[in-house]
Amino acid sequence: MRRPSAALVLSSAALFVALGGPAAAQQAAEEIPGARLVANSVTGSKIRDGSLAAKDLSSRSRRALKTPGNRSVTAAKLRPNAVRSAAIARGAVRPAELAAGAVRAPAVGAGAIGASKLAAGAVGSPAVADGSLRARDLGRHQGHAQLDFGPIAPGGCQALPVGLSNAAADAVALVSAPANWPAAIPVTATLGPGDRSISVVACNFTGTPSDPGPVSFRYLVIEF
Repeated sequence: MRRPSAALVLSSAALFVALGGPAAAQQAAEEIPGARLVANSVTGSKIRDGSLAAKDLSSRSRRALKTPGNRSVTAAKLRPNAVRSAAIARGAVRPAELAAGAVRAPAVGAGAIGASKLAAGAVGSPAVADGSLRARDLGRHQGHAQLDFGPIAPGGCQALPVGLSNAAADAVALVSAPANWPAAIPVTATLGPGDRSISVVACNFTGTPSDPGPVSFRYLVIEF
C-alpha cells in the first residue's frame, strides 16, 4: 500500500479547517463562562455599542444614573411649570437657592412654593423684587374699623380704640380715613390702650364744632 503524498495530506488538512474550524471556534466562544475571564479584562472597546441593557448594570449603578448631580439641574433644563409643590421638600428652598437664580417663575408652577416649603429666613432682600411689597405685606395687623366719632369741639380731639387679635409691641400704627372724611379734621393712630389695641385719634382744627358721623377706617400695625 502506497503512503499518501505530502500534497494529499496538506489538502486534507485544509479541507478540515475549512469545514470544521469556524464552527469549532464559534462553539468555543459561546462556551467560555464569565468565571474564566480575568478580572478587568473586558474593556469598553470590546463591548458592542448598544448591546448592554439596564439589567446588565448593578443596582448601585442604576441608582447613580437616576440621581442628578448636585446643582446639575438649572433653570434652562426645566420646562415651564415642571416643578410643583409635591417635588419640593419642606424647608428645601433656602436663601442660596433663591439668590442663585436657578429657580425662575416659568419653571415653577403657580402656587408650588408655599410657606411650608420655605426655610426660616429663606427670603431675604436680594430675593424680593424692588417695589413689589405693599404696606399690607409689612404689617402684622391690618383691617377696617367702623368708628363713630361724636361732635368734636374746635381745637379738641377724640380717640376711639380698635381691638387687635394679638399683642403689638415695638410697633407703629397707621390709619387712613375714607374719602368722605372732612379734610380739616386729620386722624392719626397710636398704640394702646393696652398691648392688644390701637387708638384712632381725630382732631378738629376748624373754628366750629364738627360731627363726622360713622365711617370706616383702614388701619395697619407694623412691628419692628
